[in-house]
Amino acid sequence: MKCATKLNSERRQDIFDEYWNLNDFDLRVTYISNHVFEEAKKANRKRDPSSGRNRTCTLRYELEQNNSRIVVCKKCFLATLDENDGFVKRALQNKKQSYSGVTRTDKRGRKPSSKKTPQSVLAKIHEHFESFPKYVSHYARSQTDKKYLGADLNVSRMFKLYNEEGNPKTSLSVYFREFQKTGLKFKPPAVDTCNKCDALNQAIKQCKTAEEKATIKAELDAHQQKAPDAYNVKRADKLLAQEDNTKQVVAFDLEQVLACPQLSSGETFYKRQLSVYNLIVYNCSTKSAVNYMWSEVEAGRGANEIASCVTRYINEEVAEPVTHLTMFSDTCSGQNKNSHMCASLVSAINNHPSLEVIDHKFLLPGHTFMECDQIHAQIEKKRRKATIELHHPRDWYNFIRSVPYKTSNLIVREMRQEHFLDYASLLQQKKDGPLVMREKNCDGDHFLFAPVQWFQYRKENPTTVYYKTELSSELAFLKMNFRRRGKLGSNSLRPKQCYHSPLPISAAKKADLLSLLPQVNPLYHKYYQDLPTDNSGDVDPDCLPKDTDVAEELRIELEL
Repeated sequence: MKCATKLNSERRQDIFDEYWNLNDFDLRVTYISNHVFEEAKKANRKRDPSSGRNRTCTLRYELEQNNSRIVVCKKCFLATLDENDGFVKRALQNKKQSYSGVTRTDKRGRKPSSKKTPQSVLAKIHEHFESFPKYVSHYARSQTDKKYLGADLNVSRMFKLYNEEGNPKTSLSVYFREFQKTGLKFKPPAVDTCNKCDALNQAIKQCKTAEEKATIKAELDAHQQKAPDAYNVKRADKLLAQEDNTKQVVAFDLEQVLACPQLSSGETFYKRQLSVYNLIVYNCSTKSAVNYMWSEVEAGRGANEIASCVTRYINEEVAEPVTHLTMFSDTCSGQNKNSHMCASLVSAINNHPSLEVIDHKFLLPGHTFMECDQIHAQIEKKRRKATIELHHPRDWYNFIRSVPYKTSNLIVREMRQEHFLDYASLLQQKKDGPLVMREKNCDGDHFLFAPVQWFQYRKENPTTVYYKTELSSELAFLKMNFRRRGKLGSNSLRPKQCYHSPLPISAAKKADLLSLLPQVNPLYHKYYQDLPTDNSGDVDPDCLPKDTDVAEELRIELEL
């Protein structure tokens, strides 16, 4: 059927606007039913009644213009109102079923959806989220207020615990959807990711021209080439150490926090647990590893603690005929690359009987895979398969002693409070420390920790620290004088003990630990009952502690 008249585009737009201004669904149905009519039509030819295709009526479509109705074709009618044929048929069917000829009110949406999760169930889900202990990040507190759950949790495990407690039934998809609304995270803040890689990759995505994209891509390729270059330097040093017994190469790294007690009960996921630390020092020549372990009651995990473990390894594990020690680590400013570590290695080279040179080299941030990471994975793998429960930090020590690596088991050295030395005191002017952290090097240039990739300490001049900004043997060393004016006494570079009493934990954490005592071996009840407490809050155990000595270096490294 052809249109009886043509509508110009302006009039069609006016009709469209009038129709879509009818926000109520029922008004639109009424509009359609009032503008589509059925008329009897006499058949001009005979059809087979059994075919089911005989029709007695035809539809007429009308649109209004200047208070008069204009007959239009079906195609024009549907295009003007932006509707489909199915909607028109349902509107007419609705009108036919009404005795008064007025379309009846649409009944959809009058009742709550049977598939919609009730608010009472959603409240229970969020109540379950709140039952887990949460931590904040010390490392990026000024940039984010995100909260983190324990690293051993995930949504599937939480959903399983939710069902085991007899909460109202719901689906995993609903549970996951509600979890995303909380903004909670599982993974601890990444403190060793490559900020430059992330920034350049983001810049490539936002490029508007091919030339700009090519330039940034070339910069990214040049930056990422430094990672294999650093690994090649490490590989070359290892080969030299295998050929020369006066050289030794080690790598060290701190493992993710180990929680204690480790119980089979799901209740432990809702409780704050004691943190156990493990610093691994790996000898690349003998392929053996020493694990220095302690709990948060003995010490923290800042620069002093890491330096104390490294210097203990140097004093106990590095012996004649070794005269040149090379160490590799990541670039974590709060633990490995800071003035406290420099002071500790100045002390170590001065007091060691055979060492003449100590090199401390840093791999590229975000590209710091070392042998220590393989040991971390081996510990985690055996822990997942083991059925034993670890009730006390000493149980963790014994468990790691049983972990095989290469041809032997891992070695564990327990760090007690007398092993942690106060290297920060060597740099404190108020305590008349023998060393000083200067702002400028011997050439008068401004000194920053962030760009340094190589520190070298020499026994011939122990208070002068040599450094490079690249791991290149061709580049000349720059010098940094750490010595304060005056003579060095025989014991001036021997730091004192850092701690003299157990460190307190938060009252909330102790309350959680005491609530787990019915599941803990009675032999260890007194240990947990005697833990000292204070009013401090809980922080994410895998984030760096707030260290004012390295705060500026942390900020600069994030910007680089």
